Amino acid sequence: MENKIRNIIVFGAGKYGKLLRRILESKFLDVEENRFKVQYFCDNYKISGSFVDGIKVIRPLDIIKSDLSYAIFISSMSISDEVMKQLFELNIKNDVFIIPEYVYSFRGNGKEMPFCVKMDISKPRLPYLECAIVGHCNLNCKGCSAIANIRKEQYVSVKEFEKDLIGLKRLYSGIKYFKLLGGEPLLHPDLTEFLKMARGYFPDAELVVHSNGLLVPEMEEKTLKLMSEYAVKFIFTQYPVTGTKKRKIIQRLEQMDVTYEFMEPVYEFRKFINMKGDYNPKEIYKQCCKCINLVEGTLSCGVGYSIEKLEEAYGINICEDKFQNCIYIHKTDMNGWEINKRLDSPSNLCAYCAFMDIFTLDDDNFYPWKCGHPQLDDWIID
Repeated sequence: MENKIRNIIVFGAGKYGKLLRRILESKFLDVEENRFKVQYFCDNYKISGSFVDGIKVIRPLDIIKSDLSYAIFISSMSISDEVMKQLFELNIKNDVFIIPEYVYSFRGNGKEMPFCVKMDISKPRLPYLECAIVGHCNLNCKGCSAIANIRKEQYVSVKEFEKDLIGLKRLYSGIKYFKLLGGEPLLHPDLTEFLKMARGYFPDAELVVHSNGLLVPEMEEKTLKLMSEYAVKFIFTQYPVTGTKKRKIIQRLEQMDVTYEFMEPVYEFRKFINMKGDYNPKEIYKQCCKCINLVEGTLSCGVGYSIEKLEEAYGINICEDKFQNCIYIHKTDMNGWEINKRLDSPSNLCAYCAFMDIFTLDDDNFYPWKCGHPQLDDWIID
């Protein structure tokens, strides 16, 4: 952020907007060059010309009509994508910044976690991204959704990860939700480097590590300290075996001030590949959780990669074109808007995805969670 910025417009006159104004005009920002004066609140839902905390409220069109050149600070991540799109469509040329969620929990350490992030509103944010940095796992769950129980030991390299982040930065102004997972991500010896890179390239992201939690009690203190400082959240899939260590996991994370969340306990698994591929893609996609995967420089639905691993392991053919909607980020001629539209649409893979077939509750497709020797029948609905 350039030091010449003084007078600003805070977009959002609600709770976060008022809090941001107090932070900006207080001594919380303890560098003289970084003290600001909020001249206006901008809000789509409050009356133009009214006042909030003594500050006049304007609408986005007023910025153009009055030729206001002040930088715009979007106060909340919850409205950032909508606001950026609106400002872009109005052809507003002001510098636009967003305030990451970690600011309001008073976390941050400067370069990797800046107080505000300048956004290129001509590019969208990627709404969701998950990257499996480890292919294998320390569990052997039958029917593993990541197919980790039939994969050899595999690690994504830091160099490959950074290359892909650079490619994403060319296409997107930011990432809304960024998840690192596996396999089991805590098996990666360079986890801290992945977290530093993810936070450094996309400081706006809600950054998450998704784990089974079993290795948390033995994690190095430096990694947990970094997760606390970088506002990285743990999400745990709560298998029965995770429950046996839950108290130790919580104690360790509370001790290190790391944010965490346990998903609902998992007592059963579900077969998730329809071998026949005869579902209606449009109907299945209506239920889709839209998990965009980053794998070897590509963006796509994760079902295609799961099918590929099963085909390789068992010498079968399930789907001829598994990557119909796959985008190779380093060679594509598409922009971020076009990629988001492509990814947010039904594909031929939907016809094979029993994950989202929420209306078929056949008992034969469910079985108790357990570890053991994997069989093709653990995944396949034939």
